[in-house]
Amino acid sequence: MKKPLATILLSLSAFIVFAQNPDEEAIKKMLRQETIDAYASKNVNGYFVESNKTFRGWNTRSGYEVDFGIDAIKKRNETAFNTNPRSVNPINENFSFKFYTPEACLVTYDQYLYGKENVPSKETRMLEKINGLWKIAGLIALWDYSGNPFEQNLVRTVIETETKAYHAGNFDLLMQQWDLSVNYVERMQSNLKQLAGSNYFKGDNLRAFTEQYKKTAKPTGQTYKTSDYDAHVSASTAWVTYTQETFNADGSLFGKTREMRILERRNGWKIVAMAAVDL
Repeated sequence: MKKPLATILLSLSAFIVFAQNPDEEAIKKMLRQETIDAYASKNVNGYFVESNKTFRGWNTRSGYEVDFGIDAIKKRNETAFNTNPRSVNPINENFSFKFYTPEACLVTYDQYLYGKENVPSKETRMLEKINGLWKIAGLIALWDYSGNPFEQNLVRTVIETETKAYHAGNFDLLMQQWDLSVNYVERMQSNLKQLAGSNYFKGDNLRAFTEQYKKTAKPTGQTYKTSDYDAHVSASTAWVTYTQETFNADGSLFGKTREMRILERRNGWKIVAMAAVDL
């Protein structure tokens, strides 16, 4: 028996609506916009459920951060998240939805902030539908800090800045790339013994050596190039090796060294150890 055309069209329309799932599409749109607004330092309080049970947590390069309750979330939104506004264009994919009720849903997905050349974060949201709008009751974001290109570029920038500052005689900029506050900070170089009586300085001795160097820092008039650069980043630690050639103003080779840097993440990457061996 043939079905009336109107019945067929109605069934097809219902199938299309079900396939698209307007709740899923609304959730995707909300989650993406919340990320954009958060990184732009806009007020994102309205995206969260007004409850002392609302939760937000994420891992960091050195541990994790958590906010328990809407008051804690609002406080952080008004302070820490407003210090460094950025424009991001999130790419969200691999969504998984679990609707417990028409007003409660668990969502997991991958999120890229700076393009797919980086590793995505693993995102989880517990959502509630309140007055027809989906809001975040729980948020977990897990980032992979072990060697993604974004972190590697930050590390290389510190090393390049430190070397350029040395050749420019810019002592302050040079030392901004170091963390001299830790007792294990160390510097090893083949030519230090001839210059200062020891092949290495560590802790207080390095701090004292640095104060003496400050008095004589000046431009070297030299240039350099690096090769065989190899960087590894793991959570809050990075270590880098490379070969460096230094050239005099007339282009002649001044020296060639194998270099190593160890950096730690504290308010940005800082050098805590270096070694330079003549080749």
